[in-house]
Amino acid sequence: MLILSGTVWRFGRRIKLVDGNRFANVKKPRAAKRVPYILDVEEIGRLRAALNVPAEQLLVELTLTTGLRANEIRGLVWDSIDIEGMRLFVERQASRRGEEAVRKTKSSVRPVPLPACLIPKLRRWKLACPITQRGLVFPGELNARGERGRIDADKLLRHILRHALRRAGLPSCDSMTFGIWREH
Repeated sequence: MLILSGTVWRFGRRIKLVDGNRFANVKKPRAAKRVPYILDVEEIGRLRAALNVPAEQLLVELTLTTGLRANEIRGLVWDSIDIEGMRLFVERQASRRGEEAVRKTKSSVRPVPLPACLIPKLRRWKLACPITQRGLVFPGELNARGERGRIDADKLLRHILRHALRRAGLPSCDSMTFGIWREH
């Protein structure tokens, strides 16, 4: 309501109906922050059991254990993963439209440690993963030209996670924010 009132007042000022903006100094209330929902050991086990497709399990576990964003998952290539060193390097990102973008800041190009439990899964997925021209870790579906593009990681993650949480009998991801998936 406050934003709408300010917009109307600015318009009135532009057409010279009013002077100033009576709403300019009114502070907007802050949105309440949601407390992250952190899975306990038993819930992690139930969620892992509910993720029965290996690629989906790896996608969810990699996202939750590393904190990678959807655009970083879309841009992740095999050359950025050091399996022996148990780390990956966030060097690129891809937009929802599949366009590769440069990282915004120097500090956003960073190494990310990989939990030991993901190393064997990454090795297996590397052998089973469809090969793409760019070497994407999570390639999308085939397009009309027979090429694989990037996945819609945010939509896919929400879909996979929603169904896995329901199967595991855990709260919906629509009503919560996940904290870090801790290795236990």
